[in-house]
Amino acid sequence: MTCSPRRDRRVLSLAGALAASLALPAALTAQGYRDYRAPNFQDFGLVRARPTPWKTGFVVRGGLAGSLAADEDEALALENATAFDGFAWFRGDHLGDREAQLDLYAARDGVIASIRDGRPEETGGRLELSGRFFPKWREGFYRGDTYVPTGQYEGRDFGAYLGFAAPIADGMTAEIGPFWRRYEFERGDQTLATYTIPDDFDTFGGRAQFQHESLAFDREYGRPVDGFLLAIRVEYEHNGSDQPFGTALWTSSLPSAFWRGGGHLEWYFPQGDGSVWEWQLDASMSDESDRVHNFDASKPAGHLWVDTSIGYRLDFGAMALTPSGRGQFTRTVEESGSGASDKFWFGGGFHLDWRLGDNFSVIGDYSYLSNANRPTVAWDRDVGGEHQFFAGLELRFGTTGR
Repeated sequence: MTCSPRRDRRVLSLAGALAASLALPAALTAQGYRDYRAPNFQDFGLVRARPTPWKTGFVVRGGLAGSLAADEDEALALENATAFDGFAWFRGDHLGDREAQLDLYAARDGVIASIRDGRPEETGGRLELSGRFFPKWREGFYRGDTYVPTGQYEGRDFGAYLGFAAPIADGMTAEIGPFWRRYEFERGDQTLATYTIPDDFDTFGGRAQFQHESLAFDREYGRPVDGFLLAIRVEYEHNGSDQPFGTALWTSSLPSAFWRGGGHLEWYFPQGDGSVWEWQLDASMSDESDRVHNFDASKPAGHLWVDTSIGYRLDFGAMALTPSGRGQFTRTVEESGSGASDKFWFGGGFHLDWRLGDNFSVIGDYSYLSNANRPTVAWDRDVGGEHQFFAGLELRFGTTGR
């Protein structure tokens, strides 16, 4: 049996929206398999009211994350590392006596509080407060297939967004609103003496978002078994940075304003034996001079990248195993800040979801990507590696089904 918050399958409108998403892709973390139950900090900013098999509940996940480099080289930020990782996520459907969608999320990659007034099928406002306390930046260039960092630094950022959301049709919503964000930077142990870090600055701008989804979930285990989710975001940002930064070979100031755009797609194709094909795609496009955004180490480096995977979920009842193949494209400026280097990368992995009870699951994930310039798993150091893994437990409290 399945539960389907949205049964509309508007293929024609999806095709048009998908074409738009490829033209204006979005900034999202792309480490490996995207677990539908584990949205990250970037995902909350893009996917609005992410469908889940439950209306309310509290989910906690914790375990050991690791990164392994084929050839360790500290100068290239290639080191073996392990660290505790996880998240806590609360979803509610009321704020006091008012109907609302409330999402509270906390993890290494950031914290976020998002309140959407009213029911999803009603017009309403959204207030969102967010912050990151352990972000890393890894500016550099590709020499052949090797990423060479020229400027690694640390900092924090926090911001606010006030939006207006409205349904367009069944399963389709649009949202628009202004945002503000504050960036603060500092040198770290990995910052080279030859690199000047950016000055602290504030940004403000406007954001427009579109979402179309028709996901259906398995009633017993809560896994998506059919349908799709497509989210698109376009934003214009004005910043107050006025100091040049970088290396002697590439020193520049940020232009006063940028356009960015993007989207996320996940699509599930059920098979007759209970197994499911899964297609996931994330991408980002921005101005090549948008240096702070382009070299945020929580995502692939560059002003244009596309990351996609195709998996086949084998359903063994309480246990589901998803082997997958993966491809990635990156476009990154050269060492001097001019020209561009286009690269294609390949990999694969598997994801394990083993449900041992109504409120308890074992989660395992391994992924390989030939691009070793991947998001760090460490709290205190910015390191990458071709191999990444996670093994941990998930607990769910008070998850009320739809």
